[in-house]
Amino acid sequence: MKDLSGYKLTFSDDFNSRSISQTGAATKWSDIRPEWRYDANSDIGFGRSSFLDAASGYDPFKVANGVLTITAQPDKTPYGYPGSWESGLIHTRGEFAQTYGYFEMRADMSDVKGAWDAFWLMPVTPANNKPGWQELDIVEHYGKYTPGVYSWIHTTDYHPNPNETLQVFSNHPDQTQGFHTYGMDWNDKTIGFYYDGQLMGTRATPSDMHGPMYLLANLAVEDGADPAGPPLHMQIDYIRAYSNNPNATPETPPTSQVPTEGADKLSGQGGNDVIDGKGGDDVINGMGGNDTILGAGGADTLWGNEGNDSLNGGGGSDVMYGGVGNDTYIVHDVGDKVVELANEGFDLVRSGVTYSLAANVERLEIIYAANADGYGNTLDNQLTGNAAANQLHGGAGADMLDGKGGADVLFGDAGNDIFRFSTAPAAGNVDTIADFANAAGNNDTIHLENAIFTALTKAGVLSAASFAANAAGVAQDANDFVVYETDTGKLFYDSNGSAAGGAVQIATLANHPALTAGDFWIV
Repeated sequence: MKDLSGYKLTFSDDFNSRSISQTGAATKWSDIRPEWRYDANSDIGFGRSSFLDAASGYDPFKVANGVLTITAQPDKTPYGYPGSWESGLIHTRGEFAQTYGYFEMRADMSDVKGAWDAFWLMPVTPANNKPGWQELDIVEHYGKYTPGVYSWIHTTDYHPNPNETLQVFSNHPDQTQGFHTYGMDWNDKTIGFYYDGQLMGTRATPSDMHGPMYLLANLAVEDGADPAGPPLHMQIDYIRAYSNNPNATPETPPTSQVPTEGADKLSGQGGNDVIDGKGGDDVINGMGGNDTILGAGGADTLWGNEGNDSLNGGGGSDVMYGGVGNDTYIVHDVGDKVVELANEGFDLVRSGVTYSLAANVERLEIIYAANADGYGNTLDNQLTGNAAANQLHGGAGADMLDGKGGADVLFGDAGNDIFRFSTAPAAGNVDTIADFANAAGNNDTIHLENAIFTALTKAGVLSAASFAANAAGVAQDANDFVVYETDTGKLFYDSNGSAAGGAVQIATLANHPALTAGDFWIV
């Protein structure tokens, strides 16, 4: 086993929570290398793989039970090449780098043909000695040959026989059986490579390997991967770095930071944290847990990461990343930006200004007293107004729109939409349904909440006996509780049917569609 007496732990991630962001701000890892893509935008990918493009909506990372899983999928972006894949890479460029030391990863490599897992280092400042490049590959593993462990030194120094002087190869039939450790001991004289704590080979340190290098780990994809075959996964238990430099700064557990009115960089402790950034352009990362994060003043960047987080940018144009979990965003400024990737949870934006839902966010509520408007996206959205007069636009998808108080205008747009009424009817609370449609493929319905419309006691489709539609807009008998005036599109709730004094208008259907009891649901 590698003797680490006299070494300090300088970097450690046990992946007990997700500490990955696009920029590395307030996290251990960055995940964006847009120049490393195998597609029409770059053509400098790894094999046939492209590393994360935030615009694609794909998130290859999952942290659970102390393990980071990276999963590759066929590239679904419009600019991907035939046979290209989207996958994940993490790196510490700009956050952590070190000269010399021992570096180790414990991981379960993919055994699927086409997988190409790696743990490696790159220089902070590359040597300008073309045509070579600098790279320390602690391990490269290929699913097409599962026993093999390949360790490479890429250098700008000339080596006539690089396979002999720069590579260490070893065979391990047990590599397919769960997790193993892959290590590298780098000093000014030699570089040694380890498998499960055993030294596999040592090579001389090249002349251009004496400066700080940062960490990278990734799952790439090469030729032979089958989109219809088993999934391509790489699982990482931990990544650590050690130094025997007496002046090295040891890794310390995160501590509580004191926010100021300036530009702070704050992070949570992995639990259910409450963090207030106060003034300034803050960068706040909740880490794991169900966090409550307030940016307050300034143009803040907030990261929820794993957990059901609440992110409130406060004043200023903020950027908020919820991450995995059912997150809630509070929007105060038209310049606020919400970022969610696909399949990261069922998320809610509560906005005090006119707002259009970002991609991959499902719910929108208009809050405060403003006459603000709300716009859905391509998902099946839930849009809710406030007590003022709002416009709600569902967009594509099967949306649910509830204007709440005020004289609202509701646009279902495309899809089978629901117009919900859950607020007591009153003279100033008559909504307009702008585009009700009940044709095949665009079959809207009106939902009435029986806690408000108390004469409608039975949940489900409205009984035909409880509905009347005529030019006069009046109930015909004592059981007509929902009445539609066909000439004007006015819709009434009549609490006592044909008896006097019970009718109150709840909506106007602007296009005067033909309605039946089947267009209504009691909920």
